[in-house]
Amino acid sequence: MDTRAFLFCLLFSANSFLTFGQSCNCPAVCAPCSGSGLNRIELKFNQPVTQRIDADAFDSGGLNLFSRSVSPLGVVVLIGTKPDDTFSDDVVTIKVNGIVDVIINTKCTDKVLVGDTYGSFTVIGAQSINGPVCCNPFVAQSIAPTIKSENCPSNVQLDVLDQTCFGSMSWLPPIASDNCQIVSFTEQNNFQPGDLFPLGRRQIVYTAVDNNGLSRDCIFEVRRDDKAAPVFTSFPTDIVAFATTSCSAVVTWTTPVASDCGGVFVNAPSQNSGDRFPIGLTTVTYAAIDGSSNRAERSFTVTVVDNAKPTFNITPSDITVQATDCGAVVFWVEPTADDNCPAGVTVTKDHSPGETFPIGTTTVNYLARDVSGNTSPYSFRVIVEDKTAPVVPFMPNVTQPFTTACDVVVNWT
Repeated sequence: MDTRAFLFCLLFSANSFLTFGQSCNCPAVCAPCSGSGLNRIELKFNQPVTQRIDADAFDSGGLNLFSRSVSPLGVVVLIGTKPDDTFSDDVVTIKVNGIVDVIINTKCTDKVLVGDTYGSFTVIGAQSINGPVCCNPFVAQSIAPTIKSENCPSNVQLDVLDQTCFGSMSWLPPIASDNCQIVSFTEQNNFQPGDLFPLGRRQIVYTAVDNNGLSRDCIFEVRRDDKAAPVFTSFPTDIVAFATTSCSAVVTWTTPVASDCGGVFVNAPSQNSGDRFPIGLTTVTYAAIDGSSNRAERSFTVTVVDNAKPTFNITPSDITVQATDCGAVVFWVEPTADDNCPAGVTVTKDHSPGETFPIGTTTVNYLARDVSGNTSPYSFRVIVEDKTAPVVPFMPNVTQPFTTACDVVVNWT
């Protein structure tokens, strides 16, 4: 037969004492010692051999509370006899084989706790008028709550492909168990399945606490990964500008604006508003980058049109000359032209200096053309005058004798 069961039966039959040992693995409701002191103590004997145990509480007449032989790990139950069952003295003296082993103060000031060791004995139960006293927290052998891996959710992850800044995230609530009693099981930030979460990572921590104050955590992560590129909310349209006095134009625009749930940075392009742009088409590209390195690019074009015409800087006036032989050779300083673009001007003409011009008026035309196709014409007149009278060569002299007639017929070759 088990030694503890045998001693329990012996004590109960001989003294009507009932053991009431408290388990510190899973304590019942307890309270600090109150009133006049303890009214019951249960002790476990820790010696390796059977010994005779005597427990005395002394008052004016003296009182023996216990006198027996107790085996190793046997139980000694002491019950008070005064009103409220408190002990008749402030202390209980316990002897082992007639030798004092320990003196236990039964007043509440000594704060006897379950699990305390006194000499050869360990307190396995005690109570006052408040009921069972509490366990010594340093000797309690409580087991923390259990949350099995299959009952604690894995990380919850969602790729966000649009600009939804907040979204619902769901998971199966974890399950906790305990050998005693779970008194609370809460998420430390009060997050619940189905709550709205921003982009990024959030740690979810469920904590289970048992009635011993021991706890166990279930920790997992909720992630909403930003996979959406920023969106430009305002952006310049294509720009056309005109070059006037130089071969370029200063172009301005309003800086683009982009939005994103995770914050956004719009980088500066190689060309900025207020820069001077050359003739032709230039592409301006902006990039918007969010905190997750998602990137959006957008471009517009700047077209600078050269509509400035070339300018002649040498302009001959009309030329008048006298004809020598039904015409005249005419010379002049040829016109030259400049342009706002240094790429050059091509000048074409329909007559050149040193040509022979006929009598009369001839218009000399020059045309200046720049690389953009803008043209400027210039013309002047060459006037060849004939002021020499005509000459009749080889006119014969004719002599005809006079007759009496009023007229004479004359012939010549």
